[in-house]
Amino acid sequence: MGELEYTLGIDGVTRYVKVNSGGTDYYYEVEPIKWRILNYITLAADGNKALILSEKVLTRKAWHTDTTSNKNDVSMIRAWLNDGLYNTTFSTQQKGLIEQTMVDNSGGTTGYGSGNINACGNTYDNIFLLSWSQVMNSAYGFSSDEPRKKVLTDYSRKLGTKEVNGFAHWWLRSPYHSGTSQVRYIDEDGYIGDKDTVTTSSLGVVPALVIDLT
Repeated sequence: MGELEYTLGIDGVTRYVKVNSGGTDYYYEVEPIKWRILNYITLAADGNKALILSEKVLTRKAWHTDTTSNKNDVSMIRAWLNDGLYNTTFSTQQKGLIEQTMVDNSGGTTGYGSGNINACGNTYDNIFLLSWSQVMNSAYGFSSDEPRKKVLTDYSRKLGTKEVNGFAHWWLRSPYHSGTSQVRYIDEDGYIGDKDTVTTSSLGVVPALVIDLT
């Protein structure tokens, strides 16, 4: 899957995103992304910096182009989030609200401890995927599997994003502790899976970012 391709409707304002399936182009009206504030209970303590997560799976994407690395800092999906998605989805005004964030990629955030050989250095990102430790954080509302369950947008469903019993599989940024080809993900039951192959293109993308509410 390449970059998102948008077109304007006849009103010159409404945007549509195009999906080609079986040689036929389909157009889906771009709806505002609905976000969930994860750090709601600590918002004031966090300086009114809101960590927000998309309520739905927006699209599908392979995590990386090949199986030579599952380190977040060099992943294809990280590059796409901060270029393709960032620049095609957000207006200049919206970008002004987004805080570039230091993203913790240490072994402790992956669920395998400091011995995870695939952990990498911290990165500075506008948009990112959640880590294992974040989707385990009850302060973010993840006190059970249920809050981790995600549904698809019509657009992502048409793309063929993996869906079981009405709920999607979606990527985390945390690498598996062995080998270089697998990364953790969330399944249809909200369960945190140990691994799926980085080149799998059917898993969903659920972006997270930080905005300044002051």
